[in-house]
Amino acid sequence: MHHETIITELYKKHVVQGNHAKSDFFIVIKELLGQKAASTHDDDKDLWQQEIDRVYSLIQDELLTNQGIPLSQVKFGTSGWRGILGKDFFCKSVAQVAEAIVNLYNELENEPEIAAALGVTTLQEAKDRGCVLGFDNRFGGNILAGAVADVLTANGFTVHYAGESSTGVLSAAVLIMEAAFSINLTPSHNPLEYAGFKFNAA
Repeated sequence: MHHETIITELYKKHVVQGNHAKSDFFIVIKELLGQKAASTHDDDKDLWQQEIDRVYSLIQDELLTNQGIPLSQVKFGTSGWRGILGKDFFCKSVAQVAEAIVNLYNELENEPEIAAALGVTTLQEAKDRGCVLGFDNRFGGNILAGAVADVLTANGFTVHYAGESSTGVLSAAVLIMEAAFSINLTPSHNPLEYAGFKFNAA
């Protein structure tokens, strides 16, 4: 089957024009990656890659423009919150979770018993010590980290921006820099379409 026909069929089946919520971009990407891997000519591989890049641009638009609510409930398990990139994780949703973390630190003065769990005693101490912020190498990590950084800086928190990094490095950085907390945007071992949000207090 010619590549244009395959692409048309994939879009017809999985992409609803102008409706990110009803589109499954990652199924399209996985199918395109399979086609690229099966190609024997560089020109064909380039054509499949161009189409993969086009789908990623749709995901980027979803990250930036999604004003809905996550499709799955936001809940933190043993190692953070995880969900689907663009559907659960987008700029608005990660900014709201960052705002909830800020509110947690705002409660320090009203509820001093949480100070021990957070490792800081006052809101000002948390702001001064700040947050180590990083992300893994999945698509959109820098975009989501920017949304988190905007919330933190708007609320007076120092941001130690690590950029792309690993969980171990970010955890060590909290100790070495004596930061108040870290936010690591990674879903760890989960598949391609997942994103994650790990919060670690000092």
